Amino acid sequence: MLSEHADWAEYLLWFFTLYGILRIAFHWFDLFQKKTFKVIAFITVLPGLFMVYETAEYGGKMVYGYGAGTGQLLQPEEREATEPTDSASTISSSFITKENGDWTWTINSNSVSDLITNFHWVEGSVQNLKPAITQTEPPWLRLEASEQANLFVTHDSYQNIQVDYYLNLDNLDGEVELVHHLQDANNYDFVSLNSSGIIRQGRIQNGDEIIFEEGTFDAGGELFLRVVGDGTHFRGYVNREMKVHGHDDASESGSIGLKIQGSGSILLSQIEMTKL
Repeated sequence: MLSEHADWAEYLLWFFTLYGILRIAFHWFDLFQKKTFKVIAFITVLPGLFMVYETAEYGGKMVYGYGAGTGQLLQPEEREATEPTDSASTISSSFITKENGDWTWTINSNSVSDLITNFHWVEGSVQNLKPAITQTEPPWLRLEASEQANLFVTHDSYQNIQVDYYLNLDNLDGEVELVHHLQDANNYDFVSLNSSGIIRQGRIQNGDEIIFEEGTFDAGGELFLRVVGDGTHFRGYVNREMKVHGHDDASESGSIGLKIQGSGSILLSQIEMTKL
């Protein structure tokens, strides 16, 4: 919905820029004295009125259908509570796939096994990450960072996606990349966050880094992070607030995952992937 609204708004901007130039030219050369040019100006503006309608239509759906701009989006998303169990043997897989291909990975005592089963390593290894489940309620998956980059991604590939992460970077001195549309180690899209509070969005293309947009965020405490790759639109959110919004050519379908580099560790509570 946001992408459609943004596209129509861009069409609207360019159309009325050109139409404004046309109107100025007609006035400059006194062409409005002739009825023919008045008719031309009237007919020419009609497509622009349709663009106004489409932009407003999608904008209205965003506000009245999804609550955009009402203050609701500034609240951290609540996670579903899980019922405690008395026996570890009753804990099932923490990686749940829906019939439509969407999936949710919510950390529990089996999550180290699910990490190894549902992801593969493009750089580094699971041994370097030293995955461990914390003895807290709810539990977190602790992943150790090292100077050698660790990049793990899903086995399956996806096209237009929204991926939500719950992370804590308090003990990280380095950078984590939320990777999507990965083809290989030298070709993928990302939103990166470092321990200094810098967020960047971009693309690794043939090994070269292309930055779409850069911003800042508060790196303390539990973070709700959202990455969207939808056609030519790429967005990154921190605690429901959009921090980066870039545009480029649409990516080929690819894998989703995390890249960690530096020292210290990160805590992961949940990843949820939704196909758009």
